[in-house]
Amino acid sequence: MNRKVLRNAVWVTAFVATLGCNPASLSYFLFKGDGKAPAEYPIVPAEGRKDVVIAILMSAPNAPVEFAGIDRDLARNLGHILTEQSKEKKPQIRVVDQSRIDRFKNSTAGWKTLSPAEVGKQLGADYVIDASVSGLSLYEAGSGRYMYQGQGSVDAVVFETATGKEHSKYFVNAKLEAKPSDSVPPGQYKSLLVQRIADELSWKHLPHVTDRRVAPVQ
Repeated sequence: MNRKVLRNAVWVTAFVATLGCNPASLSYFLFKGDGKAPAEYPIVPAEGRKDVVIAILMSAPNAPVEFAGIDRDLARNLGHILTEQSKEKKPQIRVVDQSRIDRFKNSTAGWKTLSPAEVGKQLGADYVIDASVSGLSLYEAGSGRYMYQGQGSVDAVVFETATGKEHSKYFVNAKLEAKPSDSVPPGQYKSLLVQRIADELSWKHLPHVTDRRVAPVQ
């Protein structure tokens, strides 16, 4: 056995030991590596442009009291992910600031009668993500609030504002692993859930790693 083969064999043996002899972990790193899954619904800029502008219209009409303001929090988190993760790539994504969307709503009488695509067009966006949050909860059912089990669902429809046509339609059902409710404050756990929902929404439009051994929720 030459030195190179011997060295590789030693490395693999040591690596398997660090994985606790978990075949699933081993196959993940050997065959999947750090590769990313492609976006399910890529956002494509207009011809001749290198960037794309997105407006996010997020609502949470039946959110429990403890989730007050989650529509703004989720829209802000999603916008941040889309912007930051496309900075060094093409197309670069720019997101309409939520404060600008609020000003538009406050200054435009009857804006609710407009289609999402028309709202996006008036905001100068190329695409608009029209999303509604539901099924929100922090605690595991029947645990008497002694166990967290955060989850939340989002129905989203994306429109091209230039044509008004539907670009994509999808559903996300995000869930965190259960943990004792005295392990972290409710506000912190809620933030983790909002981040998880935003992550899963962004995966629809960005290349991503979904394996939790690579990007776990702490």
